[in-house]
Amino acid sequence: MEDVHSNAPAISMMVKLSKDFADRMEEEKRDRGIVEFSDIEHYALDILVTKQDGSKEYTNVADELAEYFDEILIDEYQDSNQLQEEILTAVSKHRLSDVPDNMYMVGDVKQSIYKFRLACPELFMNKYYSYSGYDEQKETGVISDCKIELQKNFRSRKNVLDTTNDVFYRVMNRNYCGIEYDSNQQLNCGFEYPECTDKRNFGWEDEKSTETVLIDTSEDDENSSIEAEAMYMAERIKKFMSKDEPYYVFDTDLSDYRRIQYKDIVILTRTLSGWADTIVNILLDRDIPAMADTAQQYFKLREIKVLISLLTCIDNPLQDIPMAAVLLSYFGGFTEDELADLRVYGKKSAGADRLFVKQMQSLIKDTEIKDTDKKENAEKLSALSDRYTRRCCLFFQTSPCTHSLPRRQEIKALGLYQIYIHSFSILSNTRSIPQALKPISS
Repeated sequence: MEDVHSNAPAISMMVKLSKDFADRMEEEKRDRGIVEFSDIEHYALDILVTKQDGSKEYTNVADELAEYFDEILIDEYQDSNQLQEEILTAVSKHRLSDVPDNMYMVGDVKQSIYKFRLACPELFMNKYYSYSGYDEQKETGVISDCKIELQKNFRSRKNVLDTTNDVFYRVMNRNYCGIEYDSNQQLNCGFEYPECTDKRNFGWEDEKSTETVLIDTSEDDENSSIEAEAMYMAERIKKFMSKDEPYYVFDTDLSDYRRIQYKDIVILTRTLSGWADTIVNILLDRDIPAMADTAQQYFKLREIKVLISLLTCIDNPLQDIPMAAVLLSYFGGFTEDELADLRVYGKKSAGADRLFVKQMQSLIKDTEIKDTDKKENAEKLSALSDRYTRRCCLFFQTSPCTHSLPRRQEIKALGLYQIYIHSFSILSNTRSIPQALKPISS
């Protein structure tokens, strides 16, 4: 107690400073006409609840809203805080009469991860341990303040759920996590997959065990570690899609097993940042179609960057980096080794000229090429030149129709839709482009 008394003056001063700061901050916000999200919550509470002589009283506005709302549905209740609880209680019917509460809450305290943002999972736990079960109340004929356990999981096979349950039985208890992981909390399979013995599927005995893969990344940096995991993922996906021993999945629409497709495969990571782009690029490099649901900018998507590189080369082919990107993409069809080879032989063929496009043009005309692989590369370059360099680039540089597309304006600063319409209108009006390359008119 001596420590408490001795610290009282300092604590009192800190409280006073905090109140003074809060008052001055609020005054400044009012002068500027701005509010934060937390301000909106507090203003809402001020409208609904007042304090009279230290006791809480609900306003007429709260009473009107409580009469107005038939149901109040709350999701992710484990992440609610005390302020939100007061607001929702103020507009609920339960406080007005003896009728059953019209607040319905859904949550899972095992997923509570926002306590650092003042979430209060204890609100969930207090109700969980004080409310009785729905079946018990149903027998009495009076249903109020009850809980309904949603124990069925329809997302995973039984072998996945068994592994998950085994881990959490060992690490989650009420003293440490606020809840006991018991038969009421465990994940139970909600869908029984039909047995299939003649087609390889994830219900086979040798496929039921959960596999843990350890990758030695002790000498790698973080990016290399992600790439190593992504390459393993690519190998497994290739195995699933193998023609020799393909995997089958159960299709509920067909009510039968069918061959696995790329769209059936999902990769889950703890976070998207730093992982999603790397994994997608590794998969795409191995001819596995992939995409990530990220919030990255549209023009940073790999496929869009390739198109921008192509348009950049059309606008100005004397740019090595965009040209290399096009040659390595679907449009060029070259591998990294082939591109390096072309650079080496291109320098010999073009002499002092270091521009990629000049070296390619010189290599195409070089009749001294003896090596079969070099001839094949020259044929690829010739086809690419015919289709894009000689026809499209020359046409874009000479046609008066391109005056509406400023040469020096960055392609990515324009809308792709506008560029495509402009390009198609040019292609449709030229006879030098093969019919197969012209857009189909509607």
